[in-house]
Amino acid sequence: MEVGDFSPAEAVELLAKRVAGIDATIAERIADLLGHLPLAIEQAVGYLRQSKMPPAEYTTLLEGRLGDMLGRGRVAGRPRVTVANLWDLSMARLRDESPAAGELLELCAFCAPDPIPLDLITEGIKGLAVRLSRPTIRCPAR
Repeated sequence: MEVGDFSPAEAVELLAKRVAGIDATIAERIADLLGHLPLAIEQAVGYLRQSKMPPAEYTTLLEGRLGDMLGRGRVAGRPRVTVANLWDLSMARLRDESPAAGELLELCAFCAPDPIPLDLITEGIKGLAVRLSRPTIRCPAR
């Protein structure tokens, strides 16, 4: 089933309902920057809730990243909108907070949609564990 873009009001309403205390002007700006795309709005909500980043700061980051994306050319016929932009923001934060977790996520993304051999992770866990700021990876016993 194809899902169309949200109307501006629908996009702002979703942000307002899901992000506590978001200013209406900031919600409108985020919605506009994301082209009212439902998946992009949902990912923005998830990012804001998970990171606890102030929405105004997120808007500034998003505006800066859109410039980077526009420099790469048109994205899916939407020169000002891309879901990949949100992914890049999330990955940049993850790499800053836990480089090893970022590496693990990139490995999983690279292997998708195929099953990931457990040996690939368990054999490399020693290298990842050295770079972890806190132990967050748990591998099942063999």
